[in-house]
Amino acid sequence: MRRESGGYGLIELLAAVLLLSVAMAAVVVVFATQGRAYLRADTQATMQANLRLGMNMVTESLRNGKYGVPTANLSSWTTWVSGFTNNPTITTNGSNPAVISVASATSKPVATLTAHVDAAATTIYVSSSSQLNTGAQSLLLIGDSENALITGVNSTALTIDTNPLLAGNQGLARAYPAGTPVYRVDVPIPPAPRSIAWTCSRSRSRRGPPSCSAMTITGAVHRPPSRASRTSRC
Repeated sequence: MRRESGGYGLIELLAAVLLLSVAMAAVVVVFATQGRAYLRADTQATMQANLRLGMNMVTESLRNGKYGVPTANLSSWTTWVSGFTNNPTITTNGSNPAVISVASATSKPVATLTAHVDAAATTIYVSSSSQLNTGAQSLLLIGDSENALITGVNSTALTIDTNPLLAGNQGLARAYPAGTPVYRVDVPIPPAPRSIAWTCSRSRSRRGPPSCSAMTITGAVHRPPSRASRTSRC
């Protein structure tokens, strides 16, 4: 009596290969979709983090804006900055992003008075002049109440002018004791436009979605940092 041998026929093998191919194709599609979704989510999260950082910088500058800054005749107080007539000032340059410049006093004193000064004095003595000069670091806020321009520096002795609209150095409106804090009013110079482009690359030695990184294209960093415009190519 003849016995049939066990095993699968050609039709059964072809059907199994077809089903396996369909399943593998579905797995590949799901993997590719998940990879693209991960890449988009990662890029979006990075961009949102950059936007939050920029908004925090703008919010802090606007919150502190005008503190310790002269309220009138700004161009006479800030001669080293062209066109700074309002605080804040918005500078536009064609199609480049607008730049917001906000002037405000430093959060901490840059020096303190080392000796008592009388009203009408045009010379003050400070603990340090390392962060002061007659240029872009010449606008002072003395004792949270009075602005003065530095017209001369001799070691820790500063010659000041409290009213740049009048000829000659004008003295202090009142007396100040030793230890009075002296703040510097910073007026940012509008920076050159800067752009950041996102570039993506796929490593040949690894599988998975390509990795993206930010690369600075052009521009310079000034104090305070410029608000960069970003474009995504991922």
